[in-house]
Amino acid sequence: MAMDPRLRRNPASILVVEKVLKLAHNCLAPSRQTRPVMQKCAEILWRIRKEYNEKSLNTAALPIANSANVVQGDARKNRHTYFGIEDSESYRFRSA
Repeated sequence: MAMDPRLRRNPASILVVEKVLKLAHNCLAPSRQTRPVMQKCAEILWRIRKEYNEKSLNTAALPIANSANVVQGDARKNRHTYFGIEDSESYRFRSA
């Protein structure tokens, strides 16, 4: 399955990706009559989201961090490390 390796893979997230890919495949049907209408797509996506949230709650809970045991530090650096963002000054917004 095509899934960003930086995403946390678990049974719930894998199931979500499979369902979204199935919906995308249905949306790409060659005939307009066989493609789902947007209202149906929205309903399916909301159902997928609801199922994901339910399954995520049922998986092993992660330890909860209280404010007393949160290590203070460079928030930007922590975000960059967590999301795998390279810290480089060469990445700047440039207007087209």
